[in-house]
Amino acid sequence: MVIVDISGVHQLPIVFCTCHPHRCEDLQLLEMSLYPATRTRPQTVFTRRLLDDFLLANKEMHTSPRNYFNKLCRMTYAAFPHMSPDRYRELLRVSRQWRNLKARKWNGYGHCDEELGPGDLAVLCPACPQPGLNLPDNWQEDPQKVKYTQSVVLDGNFSTQHRRMKNPEDDVALADGHSYMVTEAPYKAHLQSATVFKEENTCNDHRAVLNSKIERAQLEATGIRAAACSRHGFFCPHACVDFHGGEG
Repeated sequence: MVIVDISGVHQLPIVFCTCHPHRCEDLQLLEMSLYPATRTRPQTVFTRRLLDDFLLANKEMHTSPRNYFNKLCRMTYAAFPHMSPDRYRELLRVSRQWRNLKARKWNGYGHCDEELGPGDLAVLCPACPQPGLNLPDNWQEDPQKVKYTQSVVLDGNFSTQHRRMKNPEDDVALADGHSYMVTEAPYKAHLQSATVFKEENTCNDHRAVLNSKIERAQLEATGIRAAACSRHGFFCPHACVDFHGGEG
């Protein structure tokens, strides 16, 4: 079995317990702090400290999965890193699952079967008024309700572009609408029914406008818009959307 650890990529023999009654192979690996790359007949596992280290390196140092795995290969065989077993694709899949599991655990959904709702995995602003969290039970009876007002700002970035995928069905969402981005299906349904106001072009043969429309045709998203707390900078849950038509 291939074991991917912060010390490198190793190949070690593993014998599973077959005593009756015994747990399935993936659960036996999880009890040993080894995360299997698949549930059925696992042949590759990642240690928990490796997954935690990769998520931290990716967040703080913006280390890409490819660069991180190349580092592991060089730690395994410094002279011949290409001889290490290639588990790059497995790292991509498992790291996404691990990140989602950590988010569920941090937000109290680690050991329950409760369904996640929109924005349940987002971090709320601890200073802004949040009903049921930091407000008194009778706050609605207070005559000075203005002090419970929450101020929100909207801003967009029209330079973040995302190209269309060749196989979009392979991109399985693990937290669709559970954090800051809106749920994809209702948002796309809204875009189909929304009225688009097109600005009339007063310039004859304006090539810049025509070329921009051609270039955006190959893009899945042409920008992003988010809502955030104006006082403390916390993003609002379930309030970030992708743009599909540019700034105009």
